[in-house]
Amino acid sequence: GYENADNAGSDGFELEFKAMHTKGFATVNYSFYTQAYRPVPESYSIPGHENSALALPQHKIGVNLNYMPVKNIHIGPSLVYFGKKYGYVGVDEEYNATVGEMGPDYLVNLTLTYENMFRNGFSLSLSAFDLLNQKPVFIQPYNGWFYPYPGRSREILVKLILTSDLIKKK
Repeated sequence: GYENADNAGSDGFELEFKAMHTKGFATVNYSFYTQAYRPVPESYSIPGHENSALALPQHKIGVNLNYMPVKNIHIGPSLVYFGKKYGYVGVDEEYNATVGEMGPDYLVNLTLTYENMFRNGFSLSLSAFDLLNQKPVFIQPYNGWFYPYPGRSREILVKLILTSDLIKKK
């Protein structure tokens, strides 16, 4: 059946550093979250890890870069690090759910963009997501008897970008 859980929440902080240049930009961020100062409902708690909640990493780091080596060509690598997280992974001999540790995960992405390829307003972008093919799992944040689902594999995306500049007369 369905049961309303007690209120839940987290405490933490986020830091972000941005640098801008005529040839590009860089952004680096860090996030930390803890459940140490708030009670965690039993259905979200992790035995032996009182500061964490199911399925949620306590640490996350992001790096996003964009560099323009020549006019109209942009190279945009990014990295996202997710710290370890916990989730239900199976049952023991007595059919009690067992919790396991997953991660950390590193998502490396890369985007190449050619702006105004043939004329203003016509751009082409090629992106690759999860270059290391990490496939981070999707974890259910409570004990619903479902184990982690496999994550998405590497993705390649080609995008044609048309803007209103394409139809403007000069």
